[in-house]
Amino acid sequence: MELGEEWLPLVQSWGSLEEVLNALDAGGAPATAEVTLFNTQPVAGRARVSDLLYSPRNTTGYEFAFAKVQIYRLEAGLTTGDELLVGTFYLEEPTEIGEQLFHLRMGDITLVLEDKPPATVILRSDFPNCPATVVGQTIPRVFGSFKNIPTVPVVDGAVSQLDGAITASATTLVLVDAGDFPDSGKVGLEKELADYSAKSGNTLSGLTRGVNGSTAATHDHGTSVFVARTGTNAYRVAVGENARGFKINSVSGILVNGKPPTTGQAPTMQLDATDLVPGRSFAVVSFTPTDVLGFHIRTEITGSIETHDATNVPLLQDATPNTVDGSPTFWNFGLTPTLPVFTGGGGSVHRKATTRYVVLGGSLSPGDPRRFVIQRRDPVTLAWIDVVLNPIPGTSYTLEYDTGTSVADEQWQVEINGGADNFHFNWFINTYRVTQGADVTSVPLLSTTSTLAALVGAVTCDVEGLQDDPSGTISGTPKVLLENPADIAKCILLGCYPGVSLADLGSRWAATRVSTGGLKWAFLLGADGPMKFSELRRKIGEQARSELYVEGGKLELRYLPDAPTADLTLDYLRDVWSQAPATASRSNRTQLFTSVVANARRDYSAAGGGYRYTARARDLTQPGLPDPIETTLSFDFVQDAATADALAAFWLGRWKRQRWQVELVAWQNILSVEKGDHLAIDNHPVLAAHGGTALVFRIVAKRYLLADANPARIRLTAIEANP
Repeated sequence: MELGEEWLPLVQSWGSLEEVLNALDAGGAPATAEVTLFNTQPVAGRARVSDLLYSPRNTTGYEFAFAKVQIYRLEAGLTTGDELLVGTFYLEEPTEIGEQLFHLRMGDITLVLEDKPPATVILRSDFPNCPATVVGQTIPRVFGSFKNIPTVPVVDGAVSQLDGAITASATTLVLVDAGDFPDSGKVGLEKELADYSAKSGNTLSGLTRGVNGSTAATHDHGTSVFVARTGTNAYRVAVGENARGFKINSVSGILVNGKPPTTGQAPTMQLDATDLVPGRSFAVVSFTPTDVLGFHIRTEITGSIETHDATNVPLLQDATPNTVDGSPTFWNFGLTPTLPVFTGGGGSVHRKATTRYVVLGGSLSPGDPRRFVIQRRDPVTLAWIDVVLNPIPGTSYTLEYDTGTSVADEQWQVEINGGADNFHFNWFINTYRVTQGADVTSVPLLSTTSTLAALVGAVTCDVEGLQDDPSGTISGTPKVLLENPADIAKCILLGCYPGVSLADLGSRWAATRVSTGGLKWAFLLGADGPMKFSELRRKIGEQARSELYVEGGKLELRYLPDAPTADLTLDYLRDVWSQAPATASRSNRTQLFTSVVANARRDYSAAGGGYRYTARARDLTQPGLPDPIETTLSFDFVQDAATADALAAFWLGRWKRQRWQVELVAWQNILSVEKGDHLAIDNHPVLAAHGGTALVFRIVAKRYLLADANPARIRLTAIEANP
């Protein structure tokens, strides 16, 4: 909307244009403006303003909600080009539509952003194969570095139960609820896999039983039935969402149920997967079953973890002098370990030795061989593998390898190469111990509503979060990990809120970035679900000791200094309106705290997301306040103790005493000051005894009194900012 020559005659009354910061917690409220128009005059080819409103039966009208409005101030005697932009606003719906008057209310860009979640909310329309348990959750944006963070399943298989038993030859089955099952596919029932070709209601038909090497069997009423997905990226979990050109730096350390994934699980990592939801990019871990049956029948350890000493460990020695002339000389020997036979479980029994200890003894004399190594022969490839370089007599060595489904005979050898004549060898293995034996049986585990959760398990990983883009748009350094609070706040605005561009950001970001260089952020944005912009704005301000606000239509981030200096000094006798002088007051005592407790280091792996660090700042020296008045903050953007301690100390300094406040009205002489600027007042009759111009005030509200008898008047509210 443009209030040009045609629109100005319609203005019945200007309200106030108001911009306010929250003085207590560095948050803020949207700037607002109100204007009342006559609804009795023709405009834009219509009989009245209200005729321009879009409705189902007036489709040639316009949608007023979120329409952009810019308000300029042009002083008398000046011409076009001299106007000053005082605000960029977005229309709300008209507050009143009368026969005579038409009332409009507007807010700044934060009104537009308020209900836009900064992270993707999981909906079945976008993620049709996600489990029911994650619908409504968000896929977080990861900032900073994390170890072992949980992932979110986004491509999964559903689980239900048989509604009635089936025989080994049945070609149909009925489920309790087949709503999340695809129209055709593969299902698992205990240790059997079966293909089906059609779904009608809760009935799956056209069954081909015992596929993928499984055996058709009878199954009782109530047996769990799961969707067994196949093919490339059959199962996928999201690590985090990228933010337009700002991508997750790296993902590593993938664990399944706290352990490295097995060969059969074979997860793959994609840092920029764009095939899940059009127009969005995610870092995902994908599982592609190569052995479909083996993947969907997870092994369960049913025996105990025990320790067994192997027997038949031969003594190795060669007391005859040998000449080593520079060529390798080998002494080979065999070893046959004897282990107890494990029983029980009812499934396929396996014996595994996953960790072994070898204790070496003996001597080597004389000379100094260039290469002295003990090797083990791989039973599959038959290659000799170095396991101990330069072995030391009497030292215990731990060798870790998996024997598979059996414990085979072992072959070992000692290699000596060059550098010693008349070589005497007396070397032996005096202990060979298997330290992990397990009775393993293959059984399906289906106590959840998700195939992935039941048969794969909880997937976690290590993440280096969002980095700057290749142009260094945010930090000036291409692809650097974003950790500075100002950088992350900028990334959130540019990368998480469509429509916000560099043109919407003000000029203070660079200076704030320098000031916040000593602070560090690391968090999962959206881990607690959708977040309103007003809440995000408060958190950014609180945990960056800054103010995120709108000035002249631009989003600004401004650091709160410890000891500010005045940007402007007003003379009480001549620079403020005498009818509304700089009235002084004291801040409310309910805003006073002498003890600040701050929880930080959010634990995203814990149920409920607890905190692992608590910072406390306290000052009980304030006159008349011997007992602590405590408030608690949650620094969920902070993972390091130093940042948490610094922030707690800063806010204690702000809140531990009452502060002076002033409200004044002036004119064009304060037109250039912005919210967050600092001012002092000279010759104030009340403030003179309390510091005079040494008292520095931070401007927290600015109101353009457009409806006043003198529309040039501006009202400021400010609060003391001294240490």
